[in-house]
Amino acid sequence: MLNRNVDFAQLQELDFSYNIVQEQEALWFIPQTKHVNMLIITGNPFAMQGKEAYAQLEANLNNALSAALINDEVNDDKQYLRKIPPKKSYSNFPYPNPIKLLSREKQQEIKGEYLNAE
Repeated sequence: MLNRNVDFAQLQELDFSYNIVQEQEALWFIPQTKHVNMLIITGNPFAMQGKEAYAQLEANLNNALSAALINDEVNDDKQYLRKIPPKKSYSNFPYPNPIKLLSREKQQEIKGEYLNAE
């Protein structure tokens, strides 16, 4: 059991968003903490079922801590679960090393200019 005065004394905001919490009962330990003033439950399965699914948790938080419960709306298409496509790389550039395309004579001229040698 939590010691209300000692455990989690610095915890003020608790973000449980996008976890796999199925029932509000799994979060009933939060009203036992003393300092929590905000709980975020966005994206959890029980939070997506409507306000009735977490009404008791919200009432307990309000009565015990005067804490706010945040549940933002989530799109039904679940884009937050999709992978972001990788950006195009320029590795398919038609000339991977343009310097190699110069003639040998031109390369010798360039090398000689930089080294002051022939």
